[in-house]
Amino acid sequence: MRLHRFAATALVSMLVLAACGDDPDDGGADEVEGVVIESGQTNGHVDDPTYDSDPPSGGDHIEVWLDCGVYGVAVPNGNAVHSLEHGAVWFAYDPDLDADQVETLVDLAQTRSDRVIVSPYPGLGSPVVAVAWERRLETDSADDPRLQEFLDTYVNGDAAPEPAVTCAGGVTPTG
Repeated sequence: MRLHRFAATALVSMLVLAACGDDPDDGGADEVEGVVIESGQTNGHVDDPTYDSDPPSGGDHIEVWLDCGVYGVAVPNGNAVHSLEHGAVWFAYDPDLDADQVETLVDLAQTRSDRVIVSPYPGLGSPVVAVAWERRLETDSADDPRLQEFLDTYVNGDAAPEPAVTCAGGVTPTG
């Protein structure tokens, strides 16, 4: 009889957790509208990573992370993904994006400059793409209010394997 009560209590606890959406990969209410979840990303250190999406939202990556910040050149995927593993958010934009739109992204990044990467990304399918570990949001404009929500929700998010680990002291590309 005691075993049955324990099993029933455990079952109720699991159902409550499922209903509350506590799993960061469940696509529940804690997600920003329009975000695509790309779960199951590996996070090993490799010399030459490859990715299925541009920009990638996770996966194996270079051993040294990218310093978070604003860049006027494209940044190496493998280093940026390592920063995502540390809980960073990456705002990638089409290199042809209007200067005022780029400035909007820079202003947005200033609120969390220690945790945000902003960079041009040739070949994007949308003018602006925001990525965090296993999360992707494509937008038509840097003025989309979901970008602020994305930043607020996913910086150091639960899905990141190493949230709150530094993004300082990594590489900084030039070009």
